[in-house]
Amino acid sequence: ALGKFGARAEYKEASTFWLKREGASGNLRLPRDPRPFPVPRICVSRDKKPITTDVLHLTNLQLPTAIAEELAQGYHDAAGRGIKQAIYHWPALDLVMRAQSPAARSAIHEGAVQVVVWGESVTADVLVIETPHLLSHKPDRLPSFTARTCVVKAGPDPRLEIEGVWLDQLPAVRANLETLFQCPVTIVPATPAARRDLTAAGVTIASVDWPVDLSRADWHQLAGAVSAATATAP
Repeated sequence: ALGKFGARAEYKEASTFWLKREGASGNLRLPRDPRPFPVPRICVSRDKKPITTDVLHLTNLQLPTAIAEELAQGYHDAAGRGIKQAIYHWPALDLVMRAQSPAARSAIHEGAVQVVVWGESVTADVLVIETPHLLSHKPDRLPSFTARTCVVKAGPDPRLEIEGVWLDQLPAVRANLETLFQCPVTIVPATPAARRDLTAAGVTIASVDWPVDLSRADWHQLAGAVSAATATAP
């Protein structure tokens, strides 16, 4: 299972996706330079400077198809607005036997988002977690992350088969985030119903629900909500 994560695994996933795409098109070629698929920087460079990005997504590339396609569309939309993005593939035992999502791999292959791996250093404006149940447990090895703020989408998602469990997981998720990244963490309700549940549980939340259109302005609006929520917390 451990072989599915890290620089070597990402190189293999990227090359396999390219081979499948080229083979399906009937235009298989083996160019020597430039490489026809993206790979982690650590595979090709000894540069120790942090990789800088506007948004760093902590997610899992083996998520169910419907979720993965929704996230991938968001990556493409944000890239179209000039938002620089990176992904860290966070291991999840309940997903480890799944193949990686073609939609996610396509977004990576087409340059909408860059994959970062253990051994690299990443500096982001906003750290985004749209499937927080993944962070209930942390991997043994992580890249070095630095972020100005962290935004967590919180709410039940029946597609993940964790209905009724998500609220209980939030304390562990928040503790892991604050320990690992040492930046303010904002919980953003996924729906009005999630807002009611979070409020009833006494969880400090942002003043806005999760937006559909995640433009650069919206990221900074959510980041601003971090300070407001923290300042008014008891």
